[in-house]
Amino acid sequence: MPSMESTTILLVEANQPVRSDIEWLLRQEGYSVTTAETGQEAWDILEKEEESFDLLLASVSIKDLDGLALLEFTLAQSPSTPVILLSDDSSAERALDGLSRGAYDHLVVPCETRELQATVRRGLEKRHLVRELKLRADIDPLTGLANRAVFERRLEDEFYKAIRYGNPLSLLFVDIDKFKSVNDEHGHLVGDVYLKALSELMTANVRSVDLVARYGGEEIVLLLPHTTATAANRLAERMRELVESFVVSHGDISIQRTISIGIASHPGVPVKEPEDFILVADAAMYAAKQAGRNRVVVGRTVPGREKDER
Repeated sequence: MPSMESTTILLVEANQPVRSDIEWLLRQEGYSVTTAETGQEAWDILEKEEESFDLLLASVSIKDLDGLALLEFTLAQSPSTPVILLSDDSSAERALDGLSRGAYDHLVVPCETRELQATVRRGLEKRHLVRELKLRADIDPLTGLANRAVFERRLEDEFYKAIRYGNPLSLLFVDIDKFKSVNDEHGHLVGDVYLKALSELMTANVRSVDLVARYGGEEIVLLLPHTTATAANRLAERMRELVESFVVSHGDISIQRTISIGIASHPGVPVKEPEDFILVADAAMYAAKQAGRNRVVVGRTVPGREKDER
């Protein structure tokens, strides 16, 4: 779980003594705590901060916007954020109603220190687990790169933004030349070592805004927002040269390979859909293979959907 110092909690409670006691206990645990006295104040904070809080503690007894309204808002903005509802004896029924609406838990205040501590810790553990599961779902386990699903979502987003605002966008489709021979001669373990090292090399040589993802097998894609065809070509040539001289050792085995790269760029190619962008770059990469490998080819037209097997 993340360190307590980096854990942020929003506490919403109108009762000043109760709010002060809970805030003090949370700070004693090492959490970073933001407090709000009214629902509207909390609403404004949540709108401003969006998903920055790891957990929300909200009273259902507040008159303007109570914990149920904040629960609905929070789950809409950040479904993985646990919401613990606070009530006194007279408002416990409202808090129980909140559990059916998606609240993580409910506390009747004032409550025992250990009960508060345990409930908050469980909520934060759930938040951490959800984050870990999402991260694992988005990451290729071998290379540590984003996986194909992440790439396709990001491509769709960047593609339509580029079309709408007229921004340049480029895609590099990379395939390792004669990679099958590595697995055939040395085994898949050695092939995996090379693929992971190559992925790290590529990631280290792009901007933070760029996305490097494993498309499948030995295919890697680089999505480059706000990048013209000329700039993409320069990057592709630099990557090709880096890989050509890149040697990966595993025991007494040394692996050195080249890459073929296809480029698709907007504007420049009459693409209408994100899938067309992939087709252009993939076909250009295939052309690089046919031309002798270890080269960069810029795609100019959208090919037909059918293509020969590599």
